[in-house]
Amino acid sequence: MFLDIGIGILSAIFISSLLQIKLTVLFIFISILLAFFPDIDAIYSIVKKGFKSLDHRHRDFFHYPIIHLFVGIFIVLFIELKFGALFLINTFGHFLHDSAGIGWGVKWLWPFSKKLYKFSFTDLLAGKKPKIRFLYEFSDEELNSANFKYGDPNWIRNIYLRPSLISIVEFIFFLISVFALYFYLK
Repeated sequence: MFLDIGIGILSAIFISSLLQIKLTVLFIFISILLAFFPDIDAIYSIVKKGFKSLDHRHRDFFHYPIIHLFVGIFIVLFIELKFGALFLINTFGHFLHDSAGIGWGVKWLWPFSKKLYKFSFTDLLAGKKPKIRFLYEFSDEELNSANFKYGDPNWIRNIYLRPSLISIVEFIFFLISVFALYFYLK
């Protein structure tokens, strides 16, 4: 959550600087919204089942990077460069975020592969001895099994509303983006 906000702020600063355009509050707000855009499908899950049901299963259509690549290119070519660039940087930043940390991975190679890919330093699946590993791939069935065993229905409370390594790292990234914004506007 804080990481996505930070990605949105830093993306707005980067595109503003790169394209020599004025950085406005609206531009930053749009950038932050785009950083959350892949999770738009989670709204349905929240409305229908509540926050406790929100888990990995909302990551289908809106979490396919190739679709976002084509949408971003379309925006660049037919709408406006700055918004296309914001869309691409923020959505792919979101995918990286979902592929590391607490994320359950992303189908980076869809439609060529239905496997989810996660950057991790330990094995995620039950029954395997943890080992150092950078890239981990698994099927939807393996993900469902891991989520059933290790998923936390109270993940918002336990990760973001209490001090944890993830909440601290994300909050520090958020603070860095706020400081960067302050110094950019100064």
